Amino acid sequence: QLGSTAVEGQRIVKKFFEGSPLSKKFKDQVFARIEQRGYVFDSFGRRFHLTKEESFKGINRIIQGWAADFIKSKMVKIDEVLPTNDNKGLRLSIHDELRYDQLDFDDVSEVIDILQSSNYKVPTPVTHKRTYTNWAQSQ
Repeated sequence: QLGSTAVEGQRIVKKFFEGSPLSKKFKDQVFARIEQRGYVFDSFGRRFHLTKEESFKGINRIIQGWAADFIKSKMVKIDEVLPTNDNKGLRLSIHDELRYDQLDFDDVSEVIDILQSSNYKVPTPVTHKRTYTNWAQSQ
């Protein structure tokens, strides 16, 4: 698909791991756990069963599984603090994007604070964009 040969692909992967030894260590640990136990856990405790041949999926399951659970836990916290109103609140969630409608400025600030708070050493940058129903409101 990329127009590269298998040898070129192996060279790229080798170069990546040389430049990122912690990534190589993480991959090796995930592969070893799957070979020993047949599953891995994500940081929320969810267990993913994989065969030795599927070990390459383990890294993805851990990282994307964590990310999905992380954003879901944030959505629950946000729902707990936002005022109950039929016209306000979460309207759309796609992967790591959340769309809230008709939030007051204070609500937006609180949502951003919740999304950025974390016990993990992974930065969670948040951007927001205000939209309007017509051009006149945006002036």
